[in-house]
Amino acid sequence: MENQANHKTNILVVDDEQEHAQVMCEALQRLGHRCDVAYNFAEAKSRLGQRSYGVVVTDLMMDGRCDAGGGEIDAPEAESGAPGAAGGSGRF
Repeated sequence: MENQANHKTNILVVDDEQEHAQVMCEALQRLGHRCDVAYNFAEAKSRLGQRSYGVVVTDLMMDGRCDAGGGEIDAPEAESGAPGAAGGSGRF
């Protein structure tokens, strides 16, 4: 079996509860992944423009909305547009 540390993935954790986001990110890092945290949709959108992520973990019950340039969308709609998502447009 190959060492999992050789298969690092860039992961973005989006959660408005800072403690939850940090715990999840620390656990992912212990598994050998690279993890960034965003505490709101605007911050997530900015991070997605700066780096490519293999996985975006989103708290779907977050308060607030994301402005996707043509109107606001909520978390479930944003999920399908994340870069790398099957059928995603790359817009968050």
